[in-house]
Amino acid sequence: MEKIFIVGGGPAGLLLASKLSERGFKVTLFEEHKMIGYPEHCTGIVRTNFFELLGYKKLNSLILAKYMGGQIIEEPCNKKFELFISQVKAVMIDRPNYEKTLTEIALSNGAQILLGKRAQIINHDGKAVVKTGIERFNGDLVIGARGPRANPNLKVLHGVQAKIKFERPIEENHVTVVFSHKIPKFFGWIAPYEQGNYAKVGVATLSSSVRQSLLHILSLIKDKYSIQGYFGGPVVVGGIGKNALYANYLPVGDEAGHVKPLTGGGLDLAAVAALKIVEDLKSDNDNFVCYKTWWRSVKRSLLFSEIVGNIFFGLPFQLRTAWINKLIEKPYVKKVLEMGDFDDHSKVLLTLF
Repeated sequence: MEKIFIVGGGPAGLLLASKLSERGFKVTLFEEHKMIGYPEHCTGIVRTNFFELLGYKKLNSLILAKYMGGQIIEEPCNKKFELFISQVKAVMIDRPNYEKTLTEIALSNGAQILLGKRAQIINHDGKAVVKTGIERFNGDLVIGARGPRANPNLKVLHGVQAKIKFERPIEENHVTVVFSHKIPKFFGWIAPYEQGNYAKVGVATLSSSVRQSLLHILSLIKDKYSIQGYFGGPVVVGGIGKNALYANYLPVGDEAGHVKPLTGGGLDLAAVAALKIVEDLKSDNDNFVCYKTWWRSVKRSLLFSEIVGNIFFGLPFQLRTAWINKLIEKPYVKKVLEMGDFDDHSKVLLTLF
């Protein structure tokens, strides 16, 4: 392929730009914002070997925290559950600097990255074409990495987070998850980082009063802190991934539904999807057999997770608390979580039940 256009400069689009340019492809990326990495959108929690998976082990310096367990708070009964394991199962990464590093890699390998360029993907004679103002760009492949707003088929929640700084460091190695009647259909979280000096506190909910839900989560923190700022955006928790509308169009990341329904996390899945696409292009496989085979398998797992999530978040609070309590008390749960894949929720769920 001679010309590859990527619309969207988030983690999925930038990873593709860096990997494809490393392999000699001619890549142009369009990003509507003038600064890479901002505004921030997610907490940045991924699998422990995330950077090794990408082939960028040197980026391990961007790990901000390592997590070995968690605490669950169930409201309104204020029941608390704790579960700690003997190994690190997830890490928080510095997403803005991760994206900036991918940009540097892509640029150093000849990719063209156009910032402040709002681009559309339109139909022209049955092919996907990139349109920016009066300009049109025809490519052999157009990759959509524009986020969830580009796909109306997705199930999306409102998400908002606060960055806070503690007066005194707190314990860093676990994440707190809050299920509450004040957070309909999802949950809130408190994720410490940088030796427990900071935390990202967030909520995702169907309710439009998401700020009130966030203030409630903040009120649960007993340690003294100051708010450093807010950020947020839509959180994908299910729905149908966007189908290819044109032969030369391929969606990736949130636009494609590469997101885990039980957590709304998409960095890992988007990264694997990008690597599969690169593998296909490297092998001159224009039909993307490697990517499509992987995606068919993953979609089945995501659908199962989505169904479980719909059932779980739809339970009355008393039943949900009883269910969590019964599950946590089972002697094999800790072993399953220690051995389970952080990113394969369906496999862990099937093992638990």
